[in-house]
Amino acid sequence: MLPFSPRLRMALSTAEAYAKREQRRDVTCMDIITGIVSLTGGVADNLLKARGFQPGTVPPVPLDKLDHEVRGYSVEALQALSAAIQDAASRSRTLVGIDDMLIGVLSPPCAEIAELFRAKSISPEELLLEVRTQI
Repeated sequence: MLPFSPRLRMALSTAEAYAKREQRRDVTCMDIITGIVSLTGGVADNLLKARGFQPGTVPPVPLDKLDHEVRGYSVEALQALSAAIQDAASRSRTLVGIDDMLIGVLSPPCAEIAELFRAKSISPEELLLEVRTQI
């Protein structure tokens, strides 16, 4: 398995903190999106923010605070993680990054993400193509 980049570790830790704050047992794909948009300066977070996604109410978990209590992940979130790892490996990357994670969340999107994107009139396929073009 490829290791996660520091930024992806921060995003996933933030997603876990957000799920805990919302009193959910499992981290969902939406929590992962929230973790991604909590970051600044990357392709994935900029593309999501340009489409109206905002950081959650939990601040990003910094790298020096990653020794937190880990939460479980929903089946859909685990599938997204698996797709991110597979995508990174298929492109001979040495780390799984934020962009890979967004690709994983969108390949294909779980029902929760598909519904949210539909409500925002965002095409997951177009966003997926844009992420792949920009990385």
